[in-house]
Amino acid sequence: MRRNEVLTLWLRRPLPMAMRASARLAASAATDEPGARQALREMLVRWPAALARRRRLPPHVEHAARLLNADGALAPTQGHRPT
Repeated sequence: MRRNEVLTLWLRRPLPMAMRASARLAASAATDEPGARQALREMLVRWPAALARRRRLPPHVEHAARLLNADGALAPTQGHRPT
């Protein structure tokens, strides 16, 4: 999971989901995964602004997003894209 994906979770999704994604990114950075340290640094720089702009998805949209995640159609943890 990279910077923009994690920040998007902080902006719109439930806190536990955003915290898990942040922990995964930090774990990747700790294991020297290519690009993970830079992504983590950049995410941390932008994190306060994301928190200030945080607006949760409406409940019906969150429900639909969870259904998509469960089907794997919108799994935010699949694959790594450049930051």
